[in-house]
Amino acid sequence: MTSDNMFRYLHLEVLPSSGLFYAELPDIEVYPIEGGGMETPIQEAWFAVRPSDEKTAKSIMNGLRSFDTLIQRK
Repeated sequence: MTSDNMFRYLHLEVLPSSGLFYAELPDIEVYPIEGGGMETPIQEAWFAVRPSDEKTAKSIMNGLRSFDTLIQRK
């Protein structure tokens, strides 16, 4: 997937159905080093998002607390 397609997919499909908005902050993109010997190159993109409303914000925070509790139990 190209970077353009990834951004398009994020803005048109992922965010509208998630209850999140693009936060309009700098994005971070990570690309593999050429000749680095990686058999399966990994490409990452990190995007800042914000909740669309207070209910979504509370739901996200509750999910993060649940995840944190789950991780601490292991």
